[in-house]
Amino acid sequence: MKKTRILVLCLFIVLLCVPTLFAEGYRESQTANARMENSAANKLPAPKVIATVDMFGSSGAHGVTRPAVSGKSIVGASHPRAAMAGFKILEQGGTAFDAAVAIAGVQSIVDPSATQILGGDAEIMVYSAKDQKIHVYNGTGWAPEAATLDYYLEIGGIPQTGPLSIEVPGAWAGWMLMLEENGTLPLSQILAPVIETASENFVDQTGTGMDHKYLQNAIKGGTANKTLSDLYTKDDGSFYQIGDVFSNPDFVNTLKKLVAASENGKTIRDGYRLAEDYFYRGPIAETIVKWSEENGGLFTYEDFSEFRAEKQEPWSTNYRGYDVYVCPPNSQGPTLLEALNMVENYDLSDYEHNSAEYVDLIVQVLNLAMLDRNNNLGDPRFIDNPKELISKEYAKERIKDITLGFPMEDIPEGMKWTGYEGDTTFFYVADKYGNVVTSTHSICNFWGSACVAGDTGIVLNNRMIYFSLYPEMPNVMAPRKRTLQTITPTIALKDGKPAFVVGTPGGDGQEQEKLQIILNAIDYGMTNPQVAIEASRFKTSHPAGLMNQNQFPKTITVESGMSPETVIALEDMGYTVQIGMAGMSIGHARFIDEYKWGGYDPRIYGYAVAW
Repeated sequence: MKKTRILVLCLFIVLLCVPTLFAEGYRESQTANARMENSAANKLPAPKVIATVDMFGSSGAHGVTRPAVSGKSIVGASHPRAAMAGFKILEQGGTAFDAAVAIAGVQSIVDPSATQILGGDAEIMVYSAKDQKIHVYNGTGWAPEAATLDYYLEIGGIPQTGPLSIEVPGAWAGWMLMLEENGTLPLSQILAPVIETASENFVDQTGTGMDHKYLQNAIKGGTANKTLSDLYTKDDGSFYQIGDVFSNPDFVNTLKKLVAASENGKTIRDGYRLAEDYFYRGPIAETIVKWSEENGGLFTYEDFSEFRAEKQEPWSTNYRGYDVYVCPPNSQGPTLLEALNMVENYDLSDYEHNSAEYVDLIVQVLNLAMLDRNNNLGDPRFIDNPKELISKEYAKERIKDITLGFPMEDIPEGMKWTGYEGDTTFFYVADKYGNVVTSTHSICNFWGSACVAGDTGIVLNNRMIYFSLYPEMPNVMAPRKRTLQTITPTIALKDGKPAFVVGTPGGDGQEQEKLQIILNAIDYGMTNPQVAIEASRFKTSHPAGLMNQNQFPKTITVESGMSPETVIALEDMGYTVQIGMAGMSIGHARFIDEYKWGGYDPRIYGYAVAW
């Protein structure tokens, strides 16, 4: 055991003292900003442990790497160009609703391995200043009519890539429904920065979206179709490098066709409807279906033409005076609410931030909440999702299954619904009018299905892999069913007004990370959003994920900024501790009257801008 502890301490010393090649220059350039952000002038309580972890896994203990930004309007996104696209729309007189679609579109270009405004899914949560309410626009797609459980069992399961991994993309319908109810600018103006970016995108270090490693694996492994391979490699077969200019002319052409369709509307809102029809009930659907038929897929024209996005009411709970809202099922959002309800029964002032005792408590809470997610949540058009899951009473009962200091060998069963037989990006934007839009949108795995359909330039999702093939599970596959989604942004209100937003990519880790940010901000005094974001995080690998049923009991991952004493104490409790990246790219902003104060995660090069 002594040798193990010495090795752990040595590893931390190496990680803390030897920055990675990619991060060294950046950190040195940010030293002044980090000192200013934590200066006495800010009069902010410093967390007990602050660490910075970038996407390459190195960490430091120098406070934050960049200042939080503030103003009457704010945008936070996973790439600076996406954030600036949204801000450009705000400067042109648009609202948060208009800017949101521009941000989502640009993210499709600068981060195409993770999201696609036309090829993926989107959960969209908004606060409307007009009616002072929170609404959800569910832009998640459904399985083809021919996608039966028996069919996929006969072929040996759901392929990770290729035509049989693709559901009908729901994102575009979600965005157009949101604009139809709230948009103020013509689609031509909203999509202008998207078309510009797709026409000529300078490849930079801040997350080119090319994700060479994953694309190379897809191409070399034969899972990427030729259209995708040709699109994201040069004529000589090499990959785009920093300093190159990349373009997607087919995608530009598709966007221009959508704009042209919208211009036939008598009003701006008519235009949004026509743009949606052009995709789902027009030439784009026809192209995707034809490609699917020629490549062994299941799509029919009716799978697209009969699809509609859905406006939903959010689910919520009150945590220490804050009304926290999440997307309802088919989102995993209720997982966060259940976890908050359980944590509320504990006085966190008794737990030092990121101490072994704190990590143990939160891990056990998350284990229970995530198992309850797996056992109870699914598409509400197919099952009744039990709201008792997010009740305060159920939380009080559920924490009886927690024995602090003793990691769970098996996660105790809680509520189990039994009625049914049978990479991602995030952003937030808030405007000077008081509107707020947040969205988590995705094509699922890196590069999704690894397919581009025909001449559309659209990278298609592989969201079908999130279905269960176990008939007793609420998330079991069925025709025209929406899979349970991990994507779920969050808005919180205090006294009926926006208090904060938070969201992240990261699949099953999303609610784990969001929970920690909320506790950082509310319980540990990290009122500065950037400080709350950059504090070291951890995650549990015990509960089965939505993409697979793998479970790793008592296994947790902690970031290298966590103290060696915490790691050693967790190991003494019986945990298997892995040191690595336990966070993706959190976006988080707070609201103070008409002003917004926010930041974004440096782990994967996110940025926030405000004015």
